[in-house]
Amino acid sequence: MATRNDSLEMMRLHSQTNFRFDGGGRLLSTNEEPPFLAPRMFLGRTAGGNVWHLRHDLPDEQAENLAALLGREPPLGVPGEEPACLAQAIVILARDLPVTAIHRGPAFVFEVSPEPGGGLVRLDSADVARFHPQLREVGWAEITASQQPCFGIEAEGAIVAICHSSRSSAKAAAAGVDTATDYRRRGFGRRVVEAWAAEVMAGGRTAFYSTTWDNAASRAIAGGPGLRFFAEDCHIT
Repeated sequence: MATRNDSLEMMRLHSQTNFRFDGGGRLLSTNEEPPFLAPRMFLGRTAGGNVWHLRHDLPDEQAENLAALLGREPPLGVPGEEPACLAQAIVILARDLPVTAIHRGPAFVFEVSPEPGGGLVRLDSADVARFHPQLREVGWAEITASQQPCFGIEAEGAIVAICHSSRSSAKAAAAGVDTATDYRRRGFGRRVVEAWAAEVMAGGRTAFYSTTWDNAASRAIAGGPGLRFFAEDCHIT
């Protein structure tokens, strides 16, 4: 059974997998290709304590106020309960620029390597031509080396569900999953995530899966075997 300290260490690895930092530990960008600008504030809460980071370009006074606020944030209690600091953090950030996005959701880690079923295909860019049109409509035009491993499921002559490494490092990877709209609620998402996780763990790395509290379908995938809830992510941009 995992301890509270295990969860805190897991959150440190989780944040290091998801973001890139400057020499002072401030957020620069997301850890993907191409990278996107990081959120202005990240808070990862676990039962054993919190991990938080601020973006490198915040004004000094704003960063100092947020650091003091985040330093007082209690560890995660009831999963899904709003961080005590959230409202005040939004006020502090909005003094400089409007808050444009707030993300909150559970973070999971695979503790046991899953045993993928049949019908799964290891994918590369040559397979994109076989993607269902609904996947291409949401932006799937290629599969890059940084997104490996990437697995898919084929149905009726097309790849209808995929799981790839959305963020990746030497020690861990985070899952990104997409399923064509017409093929959802058939268990395809869970199957590709399990194939992806098995490959990541076979290479000696940690496999993470994250979602949002309001995404019921994505949270259902996390209900599969071998996954443990360990934290909540909160990003403010």
